Amino acid sequence: MNGKTGSSTVRRSLGALLKGELALKPIPRNMTDYSKRRLSFFRFDDESEDKLTRWMKRNLSIAFHVYLGNKGELALLETELIKATILSLNIINNQEYLYIDHLKSIRKECAAFARSNMI
Repeated sequence: MNGKTGSSTVRRSLGALLKGELALKPIPRNMTDYSKRRLSFFRFDDESEDKLTRWMKRNLSIAFHVYLGNKGELALLETELIKATILSLNIINNQEYLYIDHLKSIRKECAAFARSNMI
């Protein structure tokens, strides 16, 4: 649970949900994303990443299972699990989630904030 929002959909979703409460600051993930028009990506500044990590450690638990199949099988299993459990923090393969539009919207707001504050 150490801060890398730029590569974690769970951290991006949680951060977007907690942005106001924790005073998190979205920033561009990297300049390459913007030059390649990948405008939905963002991360949080270092202080915000630390705040988010502390919140996650206080409020979440994690479990894992060693899977011995190949990457293709694992991807299918992941999709099946998302659909079966309707994980609220995943956007891809989760269109049945009741609040998916809200989650997409607040993540877009974070990305727009990051773009507007490019260095």
